[in-house]
Amino acid sequence: MMELSPKDDITNVLNNGSPQSADPSLWAIFGQNSMEDSNERRNIGSEADNGIFDLSQLNEHQLASSVPNPIGLSGHDGLIAKNFEEADTSGKQEASMLNQHMLNTEAAQKGLDAKGRQSVNGIRKGKRVSATANSLERNGTQFVSNEAPIAVKSSIPALPRTTYERLCYESAIASGLSPNSLSDEEVELLSEILDNPNWLSLYLKIRNGICYLWHRNPTLFVSFNEALGIVRDKMAFPLASLAFEFLTRNGYINYGSLNISQNVQPGETLPRKTIAVVGAGMAGVSCARQLANLFAQYEQDFTTRGEQPPQLIVYEASSRLGGHVFSHEISLIESLSEEEQVGLQMDIPQACTVNLSSDFLYGFPFLENDPLHIIVSQQLSLDEVLRQTQNVALYDSDACRIDQRYIDRILMLFRSLLDYFFSMKNDQLLNIVSSPKQKFIGALQSLDWHLVGDIFPLSTQDSLKIFLEDSFRNLNHSLHFSIPETRVFEWCVEYLKQTSYAPLESIKPTSFNSINFPFGEDVPSYAIKNGMSTLIEALATTPSPLPILFDHTIQSVDVDDQKVQLSFTNEESVTVDKVVMCLPIDKYRNSTVSFRPAISENKINALNKCYMLNRKKIVFLFNKQFWELNRSIFGSLTSSKKNYIFNDCSDIYGLPSLSVYVDIPAHQQVVDRDIVHDILAELRSIFKVENLQPLRTVITNWENNAFLNHSSYTISPDSSLEDYSILRESMGDTVYFASEALSKDHPGTLRGAFQSGLLAAKDILSSLIGDVAVPSTLIVEEKLEGSESSRKRSAGQTYDTRRKDNDDDKALSYYHDYLRLRKQRLEKEEQECELLIAELLGTRPTAPARPSANPYLIYQKTQWHVCRALADQEKQRSTGDPEVRATKNEIRAKLGKTWRALDDLGKQPWVDEVTARRANYSSRLEEYQRQINGYNVRAAQIRDEHLRKCESQPLPEEEARLKILSQEEDERAQKRRLLENTALNDSDEEYRDDMDYEEQFDDNFSDTFT
Repeated sequence: MMELSPKDDITNVLNNGSPQSADPSLWAIFGQNSMEDSNERRNIGSEADNGIFDLSQLNEHQLASSVPNPIGLSGHDGLIAKNFEEADTSGKQEASMLNQHMLNTEAAQKGLDAKGRQSVNGIRKGKRVSATANSLERNGTQFVSNEAPIAVKSSIPALPRTTYERLCYESAIASGLSPNSLSDEEVELLSEILDNPNWLSLYLKIRNGICYLWHRNPTLFVSFNEALGIVRDKMAFPLASLAFEFLTRNGYINYGSLNISQNVQPGETLPRKTIAVVGAGMAGVSCARQLANLFAQYEQDFTTRGEQPPQLIVYEASSRLGGHVFSHEISLIESLSEEEQVGLQMDIPQACTVNLSSDFLYGFPFLENDPLHIIVSQQLSLDEVLRQTQNVALYDSDACRIDQRYIDRILMLFRSLLDYFFSMKNDQLLNIVSSPKQKFIGALQSLDWHLVGDIFPLSTQDSLKIFLEDSFRNLNHSLHFSIPETRVFEWCVEYLKQTSYAPLESIKPTSFNSINFPFGEDVPSYAIKNGMSTLIEALATTPSPLPILFDHTIQSVDVDDQKVQLSFTNEESVTVDKVVMCLPIDKYRNSTVSFRPAISENKINALNKCYMLNRKKIVFLFNKQFWELNRSIFGSLTSSKKNYIFNDCSDIYGLPSLSVYVDIPAHQQVVDRDIVHDILAELRSIFKVENLQPLRTVITNWENNAFLNHSSYTISPDSSLEDYSILRESMGDTVYFASEALSKDHPGTLRGAFQSGLLAAKDILSSLIGDVAVPSTLIVEEKLEGSESSRKRSAGQTYDTRRKDNDDDKALSYYHDYLRLRKQRLEKEEQECELLIAELLGTRPTAPARPSANPYLIYQKTQWHVCRALADQEKQRSTGDPEVRATKNEIRAKLGKTWRALDDLGKQPWVDEVTARRANYSSRLEEYQRQINGYNVRAAQIRDEHLRKCESQPLPEEEARLKILSQEEDERAQKRRLLENTALNDSDEEYRDDMDYEEQFDDNFSDTFT
């Protein structure tokens, strides 16, 4: 990081920036450059007496004194934040200089707007446009010509076709998209232009392929040219452009800490807008980082408009990053006496970093689906702790361990109940195929439970609480649960109450995701060893620091003429073009921040539906571990109303530690010491430990924090999609909102805050350069539909020009249109049926690959590196060059030589491997036959049900009209042909009558003449 002294001019730093690393790719491989100051940053709080740390005792303004280097921006925007640890005068002076720089930028921009487009270095910039085009149009139409500089299939790896399609399929799922259908955003954007099933199928393949490019290496961003290289025909370039635009803007790809270079020349004096982000929590930092990525990728759009990419500035009220994400370092040795220090100094660490928020983040259903885990593990390379499953231990009132079989069975049953409850929101799937019901019955059978009778024990309920009570009562009547199983089920309900973000009685099947129950299946989780704050700090500083100003508490937001004036409590104000408000929900409801114009009444009503959770977290740090090893969660099945759930955090903190979450009802005064005393008493009763004295005890009181007030915020389960849209709705085109409570899929969580920031960044970009420009027609239409039209034209040229054929063709014109619409409807129904089968049954089982029967091929794969090293050594000895390397042919020769040198005993391991693979292949083939037979039977049932449903539906209005018209024209054509045949017969009879008359006349005339 670059140090900024009080004498530095922020304006100069803005223009000059700070140097980057010589190799900008090193951070993507080995993690961030330096996090040495993270421990000092977290060592910021005072501690309470008797070893209990209280969050309310933190003085947020003391944070600046321990921050050795502020968060800043190096690179194009420069470093504009500094440490305000000195007198307030210096901080205000430099903040004023920053504000003055923004005002100068605005004045320069107004001057340029008044003069029109200006030339830079004698070159006139492109004209301003009101809406952006898609990527294909931005890069020119040469990409659809035969001379396109991008080769088709240039980004497709050299893999078998089936393997590549499988990887694309899995990558789409990892991105949170359905690989066989459009998402809601895609339907809204592309439904009209992708009405042809061929276009839809081709688009999905291209979109899944771009997702594969991203997940193959998330440390490098996917460029537009690389995305175009995923197509197999140049006629599909427009589809690749639309897919790339959708994935990039919505944050499915190219998010996180990416090094994207910009091409703006230092000498250019183009105007530049300013975007402010208020709040440096996860939502604010993710929004700012995503905006930086988007501005770098869409630099050409801004240059075409005659302006530079906007500059960013983040304002934070406190003196630290993270908001609710807070990690605190606690000294352990200082709390011990001198005698205890001598005996324990070698056993425990000097200090420990404790998370005051959540310790673990869960990946549902896999870690590959979690964008935060991609950032943590691959982009930032942070030290993390992985748990592939959650191991639960429960104890009864006599401190006896409950049989693990009971625990596992009830956890699986409870997981299946939750899946069934939330599957009831999709009435369409239930009407077509009762898959959730069959899935639940299958889950019971896998647990060795069988229902008695034909009555299904589960019923449809509007409340999760009532559903669980009725379901357990009905299941108990049929399955006869034992007493331990009943107690475990009650513990699951209690766990759900303590971890859910809303009361169970208000959660409905249509509610947003408010459930956190990571049991009953392999749900992986991960934590960061040095504290969750490390994630926020690394995201804000890698690859270049974001511009963040601390100690700036927002007071008012005034919107005037497409500008926003932000006023702070330190009597400073700044005018920006757009602002993203990333504040806690309570700040809007209590009018802590004033808006002009005021927030709409609909938004206020939606805000009032949000929950503010008052949840305390208590962390106990012990000298030694007295509970069972390898158990991440344990609890007690006591009759007491206080059912504490203990989380083992030893692998995170580096010493024996437990964490407990306690919900405090609103307006209830609870003494912290009483909570600690009750929890320790519960531990003593479970493990029969007399002297149970922790080294340190940490308790959080978020309600006493001046900036946060509550531990978490989430949208109410009673809220609808309309309420969610109202909360995210911007004020005009200048003020936008992001928060953990505004996430539709993960409300009240760190992942929800991250996704909310990405969506806000998308809205900001659309307001600056416009939405994606969807063309009225696709170039791919020429290829997909051109053959049919050309056939019609060529066939029309061969028609005879006789009037009868023309009349027949005209009479059947409605019939051809009717057949065309009917064919489109049937193709659409078939496509829907295939998508439904894929959604209900998943991917079609694939046959296992036949293993190799040659043991030498296995030997070649496993011993390649060994023989390569031997070949290198031999060649180095023969040539005398220590740097020379053996060629592939030399390595292959070495492999063959070593293989031939082996006797039968030496070759036996690879022969056994071939035998084992053959046996494994036989078992896998049998399993495949069983799966494919079941899949075909279920698919046939779904097709029959779907066909019956489609046949019961009335025809579309246009198709029905054309059908009636074609029938009428067919009747008229038949009548016309009948009349023509009748007239022809009449003409023949008249002709014969005339011939008879002429013969008679000739005879008479002949006699008369004679």
